[in-house]
Amino acid sequence: MLYAVKGNKQLKIQETEKASYLNLGYDIAEERDGKLVPLELSPSKTVPYAQYEVLQRENTELKEKLEAAGSQEQVETLQKENKSLKEKLAEANKKLKEVGKE
Repeated sequence: MLYAVKGNKQLKIQETEKASYLNLGYDIAEERDGKLVPLELSPSKTVPYAQYEVLQRENTELKEKLEAAGSQEQVETLQKENKSLKEKLAEANKKLKEVGKE
């Protein structure tokens, strides 16, 4: 059994009525374990402007962080360079120990 849900209204509907209720702004849900589980949301739903602004700001911040981090290729190049420099440092430390023993 399907339910059309809008606000605090819950109407039992048939499968054939699903499209018309979606067009009227209802969500379509079914009952599972005594709870209504949404199957489809109404295409006419909107996001409140305050929530949109918050998400827009967050999106802008994340894009800036992504640009600052650089591309994946750049990160891989820096990791290789870091590894190479660590190896050279280890060799230099080894030589210093040898010179210190003499």
